[in-house]
Amino acid sequence: MINSFVNSESPFWVRFFWLSGRLSVMDNNKAKAHKEFSISLSILSKKNDEYDSFLVPMPHCKTIKELTLERVLYEINMLKVDFLMEKDSVEMMGKEMYMDCISLLAPLLFCTKDVYPDVSLLPITAGRKSEKIASVELLALDLLIKAGEKTDPEDLELCLNCHQRKLQILIGAAGTGEFPVSQKLFVQQLGSTASEIELRGSSDKQWICLVAEEVKAISQCVSKVKNHIDQSGDLKGNIIPPKSIRDMQSLLLAAMCKIVSMLSNKKSAGSLPVDLNEQKQRSCFVSAAIAFCKLQHLDPSITIKTQVDLIVAMHDLLAEYGLCCAGEGVGEDEEGTYLKFAIKHLLALDMKLKSSVPSSNEDATQSNQQPSEDGHLESNSRTTDLEMVPAEAHAAENVVPGEDDSSSKIEEKDHMDVGCQKRVGGGHDRKDGVDNKSVECGGEMSEDEREELELQIDNALDQCFFCLYGLNLRSDSTYEDEIANHRNTSRGDYQTKEQCADVFQYILPYARGSSRTGLVKLRRVLRAIRKHFPQPPEDVLADSVIDKFLDDADLSEDKLSEEAGSDGFLHTMTKILFSTKGSIKQYKKSLVASSGPYMDVYCNLFFYMAQSEEMSATDKWTGFVLAKEGEEFVQQNANLFKYDLLYNPLRFESWQRLANIYDEEVDLLLNDGSKHINVAGWRKNASLPMRVETSRRRSRRCLIMSLALAKTPDQQSEIHELLALVYYDSLQNVVPFYDQRSNLPIKDAVWMRFCENSLKQFQKAFAKKEDWSHAFYMGKLSEKLEYSHEMSLSYYNKAISLNPSAVDSVYRMHASRLKLLCKYGKEDLKVLKVVSGYCFSQTVKAAVAEILCKIGCEVSPASMDLKEMIAQKNLEGRCEKSKQLEEVWEMLYTDCLSALETCVEGDLKHFHKARYMLAQGFYKRAQKGDLERAKDELSFCFKSSRSSFTINMWEIDGMVKKGRSKVDL
Repeated sequence: MINSFVNSESPFWVRFFWLSGRLSVMDNNKAKAHKEFSISLSILSKKNDEYDSFLVPMPHCKTIKELTLERVLYEINMLKVDFLMEKDSVEMMGKEMYMDCISLLAPLLFCTKDVYPDVSLLPITAGRKSEKIASVELLALDLLIKAGEKTDPEDLELCLNCHQRKLQILIGAAGTGEFPVSQKLFVQQLGSTASEIELRGSSDKQWICLVAEEVKAISQCVSKVKNHIDQSGDLKGNIIPPKSIRDMQSLLLAAMCKIVSMLSNKKSAGSLPVDLNEQKQRSCFVSAAIAFCKLQHLDPSITIKTQVDLIVAMHDLLAEYGLCCAGEGVGEDEEGTYLKFAIKHLLALDMKLKSSVPSSNEDATQSNQQPSEDGHLESNSRTTDLEMVPAEAHAAENVVPGEDDSSSKIEEKDHMDVGCQKRVGGGHDRKDGVDNKSVECGGEMSEDEREELELQIDNALDQCFFCLYGLNLRSDSTYEDEIANHRNTSRGDYQTKEQCADVFQYILPYARGSSRTGLVKLRRVLRAIRKHFPQPPEDVLADSVIDKFLDDADLSEDKLSEEAGSDGFLHTMTKILFSTKGSIKQYKKSLVASSGPYMDVYCNLFFYMAQSEEMSATDKWTGFVLAKEGEEFVQQNANLFKYDLLYNPLRFESWQRLANIYDEEVDLLLNDGSKHINVAGWRKNASLPMRVETSRRRSRRCLIMSLALAKTPDQQSEIHELLALVYYDSLQNVVPFYDQRSNLPIKDAVWMRFCENSLKQFQKAFAKKEDWSHAFYMGKLSEKLEYSHEMSLSYYNKAISLNPSAVDSVYRMHASRLKLLCKYGKEDLKVLKVVSGYCFSQTVKAAVAEILCKIGCEVSPASMDLKEMIAQKNLEGRCEKSKQLEEVWEMLYTDCLSALETCVEGDLKHFHKARYMLAQGFYKRAQKGDLERAKDELSFCFKSSRSSFTINMWEIDGMVKKGRSKVDL
């Protein structure tokens, strides 16, 4: 039968059976319609075998201008879908047979993607409010979306394809762009039989609401897709084909152009108030702009520069029509939706750009981990909640140029449609791809290109903040370009806490993932926010647990120092810290009650503010900390961390940074004080010594708390060392406290405890991680505590073995040996044996050992008093042994001087400590020429070719090799 229609009249019969099928549909005779469509399809199939792409013109139809194989197949598939929707699909969904439902409907709905669908009204009231009309295809797509969402894992590609198809139908129904509009539709009235509906009866205002809902749905689905890609860790693993992305962008552009046309028509009609429908149109325009950008960001081949260009261009487009501050909703609470999205993404792109620099690892992100009350770590840094932030935000960007992903242009109806498309035409073409090749991977960019892109991001962020919050971040004169004042720029004066909290909410994810370099970019914003949050609420400050801990006179610090680093120490410290609050949980409840809706601001603002600010007083002028201005500077910096610790009392980094602030203040007070104030003046000044003692105490207690929070051996070793140094600093006999003449430290019980505490902390640090400086200081402390000479010298020897290039260790070893020889004389055999064990010259060591053996004294015999030994010998032997001991003493003395001379060789010639000790050594030995040599050594410290009197002093950096020491003249 079919063969009889395959002849020269085939086009007629194709049209005949297709029209017959359409009439049967309208008569609700679906079986006959299926039969007629099948005949038309068979004829077309036969003709397609003879001719490629055979089509039948339909000049009499207004919308469907030609019949193709796919067009007729689409009609047949819709009949099958209608049949499945009546029973099978609904039953499958009820039985949770989601995959079966998808396998039935998806092939029918998506096998003819290039066919423009017939369109119909969707959730639109027709007469009574209970009557709603929808096409079978739209109902099937809704069912398919539900099935895709119910699968595990969610079928995001299917859902996005369904939304794309729905938007295509709705765009066509609205008569937008190049999409045809059918006059008669195959529809189904919910709860009744199918009937005809005139599409022309529906207005643009009704359709735009449905388009807006679908645009929002696409935006949400794209966000899910991006989250899935980020979580999988495969930045190139995009599940959406580039062609689908471009097709959806074309649909969104069509919707935007339609809305612009509608808004322009109203504008030409005169000044009319904005009604609810117009608000919905504006909302849809903004939603489409956001969805367009999100789709562009799904393509891993899109460069950072292209993404920034798109965001800026879209902002300009929205501003041109007064919509850049508009929202997706109709209420004021929804304002600025696009700008908030743009700020998030621009900050994320900036972070990604910086992370692609190889050297950025040196400025790594702080972990900000803090233990819970039971001592377990809990991260204070949440996962960045930017919708578009890549999972590997700190991995080097490594993408390849994409294919031509320019959005297909929709038919240009008027000049506004043309403008809309030119401003946001999706992305770059092949030529742009070549031009942008150098910026696709951050590591391949030149320095100028990187700086230019960073400046572009800065400018875009400044414009977004200004439009959204009225916050001008270019208030100073360092910027050549001014911020544009858009029609709907926020006129807010940025004077409310609500505005500040809103700003902080959107920059917080970026701050959490940024290094200090990134935080500096936010400095002006954070400063503006802090104007409204200068400090925690008064009731929180009034009973500060941090101040009480730092300044409590009844706190047994010696006991805590002894326990520091032991198991259960965190529990001990939390009990002390919250002794007046019951527990940390109760304390946090009180914070929530006091802080109200701004809890998140108080919990994070002060910490990130401190990270972004210049906190060091060392860079200021000499004597800065001695002045009131310097005291206030240190106090303000310390307050930032103290405020943060009120809300994050177990944040390791804040305790450590606070300790450093106080320690730096002490160091500068003593250094600058010694240069500007003599000892007598210092002792008369009650304020400065009190500041030193207060900051030392606070620094020690901050470090003790840091020890409770430190988790890694390296952290623990570092904090033990810092705590030991703070204790040691209180022991030194130096200006401006002491002048080493009339004013000397009192070696009382407190002095002894500080010595012991310092030694214990160095021992704990050394046990965690061996370092030459730990052994060096343990040797010095052993001397101060008057422990055995063997102990102190063995520590110096250990320091030398760990770092032979550290000049301080060599100097201290042989200066101490020289002191012992001078103090105990030539006949103290015990001291001579100890000193001989650490000779600088191995030849001297061997010779001394040989002499001691000759007089019957082994290097390590049992202790014996020299008088007892001499008493066993006769008078003649005693004189000979005295000569031998004197010879040993002179050999050891000369060995010490030789060792000290190496400490002032070459570039180390101004090492004043070694010069002074050499001068003492020569002077006390008093042999021929020694006095002159002593004068020469000492006078060298005051010689200069530029001045008649100069003091030459070097501070030795022990980590630098001998001959490359750090110089402080």
